[in-house]
Amino acid sequence: MPISHDGNVKFIDAFFTATSALCVTGLNTIDFANTFNTFGITVIAILIQLGGLGIICTGFIIALILGQKIGLKKRLLLKASFNLNSIKGIIKLLLNIIKITVIIELLGIIFLSIYFIKDYNLKTSIALATFHSISAFNNAGFDIISKYNLLNNYTIIISSILIILGGLGFLVIEDILNKKKLKTLTLHSKIVIKVSLLLIVFGTITIYLLENFSLLESFYLSVSSRTAGFSINGFNLISNSTTLIIIFLMFVGASPSSTGGGIKTTTFYTLLKGMISIYTNRNCVSNKRTIKSSVVHKSFVIFISAIGIIFLSTLFISIIEKDFLLKDILFEVTSAFCTVGYTLGITPRLSIISKIIICICMFIGRVGTLTLISMWLKEKKDNVKYPEENIIVG
Repeated sequence: MPISHDGNVKFIDAFFTATSALCVTGLNTIDFANTFNTFGITVIAILIQLGGLGIICTGFIIALILGQKIGLKKRLLLKASFNLNSIKGIIKLLLNIIKITVIIELLGIIFLSIYFIKDYNLKTSIALATFHSISAFNNAGFDIISKYNLLNNYTIIISSILIILGGLGFLVIEDILNKKKLKTLTLHSKIVIKVSLLLIVFGTITIYLLENFSLLESFYLSVSSRTAGFSINGFNLISNSTTLIIIFLMFVGASPSSTGGGIKTTTFYTLLKGMISIYTNRNCVSNKRTIKSSVVHKSFVIFISAIGIIFLSTLFISIIEKDFLLKDILFEVTSAFCTVGYTLGITPRLSIISKIIICICMFIGRVGTLTLISMWLKEKKDNVKYPEENIIVG
């Protein structure tokens, strides 16, 4: 709509921007900061918030505000969306998610406003802080900071904290607030925290050693690569080795029930544990707890599905866009599917068909491969058993 922007915006670019916002990705086909006005940026901020919380979660929040009762069927739907084992305390969890989101984003607004107020009036400072706090916590990667040239050490630290909290997931944050001791946390929370810390340290060290960035910039890229997508000066000049590291970090992504994407930290951890159990012919165990075989199988399904989608999307775009390097296309597709928002500069030059493919990748990445598979394939009990036979593999 003309009231949303200052210039001419094509429908495909508006569609791409809306998809990117709702899927909390951050990829842009147009100059976002200089194209959309206050109204347009507000619409995008709302889409980011809806996408970060999840459409199902948002729907239930609206129902609670309107005073509607949440029946058994709706509770089961909410349980499935959070991958919970029980519907016990599901409404309390939903209310806690609202509280966590409001408190964290409000703190982000306050701390960012303290910096912005030095150079801008109160209204502009709060507007900048609000948008960036929402974008950072929801791991969206949209920013209007570049427009105001305000990216510095202070905003990097605040943004990194918001990104990490959003990427941990609501279940983990609630578990930490309730238990307050590492030993008493659930196995899920322990795995999320452990893998997240390892990935952040790994990314920071490797980027710092491979590139000319400072230690803080390397830390910021490491944190942001796992689905936030906030960039720094000189990002487009990174080496092939750093590109590969960032692709890996994007692919793993954030954690379940979080605002981020990727195959998720717990999936990556379960894959490693599953491979070790197969090689050693032992049960899949973590922290003196056996991981269910069904969870291991789901992890492999998620991994193979993600690889397949990224491969096919990269293939199709490489056929359409003959002038682009394969590395740039792979990076773009991985960024879209893992809802990161990083690009090596090819997004604005994509054709309409390629933009649609990227939109599909963002959508699938946000909804989840398991959710889409379950829509098409219904679980059926197979009572027929056939004799076993070996197949030579490897």
